[in-house]
Amino acid sequence: MKLEEILKNRLKTLYKDLRRDERILQSNKGRLTGISDSIELLDLFLEDAVHIENIRNIDTSFITDLLLDYKYISDTSIESDLGIIKLLLKGIYDRGLKTSLNDEQKEMLSSYIDKATQLFNELTEKKSKLLEDYRSVNDERDRIEEEILRIEILLEKLKDEKDESILTMEDLKTIRLISDDKSVEAKTRKEVLIRFVEYNNERKQGVSKLNKTDVNEVIKIFNEYGRNLTRTINKYTSEVETNADINNIREILDYMVSVDILGRFQNAELLTICLYGNKESVESEYEEISKKDNDRLYYNIASAWINNVENRVVKKKRYYAHEKGDKQNITLQYYAHQISREEIDKNIDYLKREGFEFDTDEPGVLKTITTNTYRLKEAVNSLKLYGVITEDNVSKFKVWLLSEPQVVEKLDRFVELGLLGGHEGHAEYANYLKRYPGKLHNTEYPIYLLLYKVKQTYGTDSYYDTIASSKSGQLAGDLNSGRLGAALYTPEDIEFYKKDNFVSPESRIENYLTYEDIINSNYNVEIKKEILKQPEIQNLEENHRVDDNPYVYVFDGLVISRLKVLRNYSLINDGTKASLMASIVKGSFLTEESFQKVAQDIDYTLGGQDGLLRRIQTN
Repeated sequence: MKLEEILKNRLKTLYKDLRRDERILQSNKGRLTGISDSIELLDLFLEDAVHIENIRNIDTSFITDLLLDYKYISDTSIESDLGIIKLLLKGIYDRGLKTSLNDEQKEMLSSYIDKATQLFNELTEKKSKLLEDYRSVNDERDRIEEEILRIEILLEKLKDEKDESILTMEDLKTIRLISDDKSVEAKTRKEVLIRFVEYNNERKQGVSKLNKTDVNEVIKIFNEYGRNLTRTINKYTSEVETNADINNIREILDYMVSVDILGRFQNAELLTICLYGNKESVESEYEEISKKDNDRLYYNIASAWINNVENRVVKKKRYYAHEKGDKQNITLQYYAHQISREEIDKNIDYLKREGFEFDTDEPGVLKTITTNTYRLKEAVNSLKLYGVITEDNVSKFKVWLLSEPQVVEKLDRFVELGLLGGHEGHAEYANYLKRYPGKLHNTEYPIYLLLYKVKQTYGTDSYYDTIASSKSGQLAGDLNSGRLGAALYTPEDIEFYKKDNFVSPESRIENYLTYEDIINSNYNVEIKKEILKQPEIQNLEENHRVDDNPYVYVFDGLVISRLKVLRNYSLINDGTKASLMASIVKGSFLTEESFQKVAQDIDYTLGGQDGLLRRIQTN
């Protein structure tokens, strides 16, 4: 077998083991919850039962049921005797009745409490054992996930025809996970090391990695099963040549036919599953998907049928890299690893818990429920924090907007443009975004640039007069047609406009690019409360915050998003003025004059030519 085949076979075993561990964990989790609840009930009862007078007010039926379940008593007839005891105790302690429990009643009550104590101890011991088992299985699951991740990364390297580098010591560690595993067949453990060496020898000798599958053979297979994928396969020829495994495709199609689902997939989704999935993954996901009331949406999501167990760090890096990239170059591989079926389910449950009401068949909803989980939660939390989503409107909020990229940055820009949480100017625009949340999607990137420029150039009244339409309370429609002083249609137009009108922070703020990377990799919009205790933040709160407005800082007329500053500074605070300056200007488009205002107000010496001049003057 080739090295790739050995790794793929290993993945099949690991995925099977992973599903086993997941089932065990789910079962143990349910048992742990049940036992923990029982322990809590017993603990409360025993705590009250220390004082006999408390018995009169305790509902013992739950304890009796537990004792019966665990066979400490044979029936619930004891409740009748306990009822008599409770009435007697109420007479003694509530009405001053001059009597007491008889010896038989005392003995019966003592025995009841003793049995509850024994059950408490038994369940506590069971819980301890279950927790130990849970942690052990959880550790094993984490180990399996880590090995799966390492193998998938190595497989991508092996399949990359442009990567002619030899395998490294880090790659060897992945191989050793197989060769050192005594549960793996001895022949395979030996062979994987041999193939590792052979692969590196081939790279050193310049042997081509290309071992392409004939696309005509792939087309022929789908035709055999009554599916014509010629156009789709030709569109993704290079991926098909590199990733198609004839036997694997046939196994998947055979299974789909056996459960009568082959005709439910569109061509692109079917091809993606056959290139990047396997029969085991399709089978295991079908078992879960077929249980759902509305399973239609899953047939439109290829990644729901493919095992996707990347760790959180990799998912976050993959998402951010993609969002910054060229969307025209999205591959089937991207869609294959877009999101797992488990995460889709979690996203749907999360949105429903948050109070959103939606139909998964509505346009745009599919994009939202397949959104990276971190970005989805970031969007919801941001929109709540900025007051766009409230308890009153959440059920009517357009769910498709939650898939909008870089939501928090756009919210900050609307604040700084006086269109959200505004403290000045026309009341009809102060919370424009709350009235028209769809503008998060409809406002194109060049519009932000033009609006920033106009707002920093004109006075408040002139600014709003410029952007207003003839219809009250709405913005002018075609703002980039020259109305704001420029027409920005091409990437070149945009870059020239930015260079001519706005300051480039990386050239003026020390370590800015490092700070920017930290901010961009974050998915949590929570602001650390302790940041408000920092002297530099207290200075901003005292001198630049507008009373009763949680959204803005104002620097001599320049509006900066307060929540942006606090969020960024929570992440990158290293005790320097540079980190504070970066927190303030990140995401904004500032003219030289505005940039200077901020720097002077926080007493930061800018880098670049201006900074050099100031240092010379100071000296």
